[in-house]
Amino acid sequence: MSIENLFDFSLTRETEIPEGQYPYTLSNIDVEHNVLTDYGVKQRISFIFELQIGDETKSIKKSFYYSKHPESRFMKFMEIICKAYQKRKLNLQELIGTYGSLKIEHGADETGNVYENITDIITDGKKEADIDETIEF
Repeated sequence: MSIENLFDFSLTRETEIPEGQYPYTLSNIDVEHNVLTDYGVKQRISFIFELQIGDETKSIKKSFYYSKHPESRFMKFMEIICKAYQKRKLNLQELIGTYGSLKIEHGADETGNVYENITDIITDGKKEADIDETIEF
């Protein structure tokens, strides 16, 4: 972020990444335990992607509270992940370092904040180790 961007401030969130399809590398997956929320203590899992946008590399971090509820944001994102890697069970740590392309679409909330949403992932390859058939947290 350049210094000039610090002077341009808005209470409404705006996107930093335009809509489109971008090459990615999944650079890290972080798990935080005992995160205090309005609904109690939860686990948070964050996926950090490095995107190639023209000549620039940008990071996008998508964080979710761990939930197996079928309509949760986490489970909907995991459906995208499992479809991309053609697996029903995964060891998420083994996805770190994988690459491909992902699709970004914008979504807005009721107050006008706009977010980057990952709506599709296509894997072009894996890192050296094969993807395992288990999921661990």
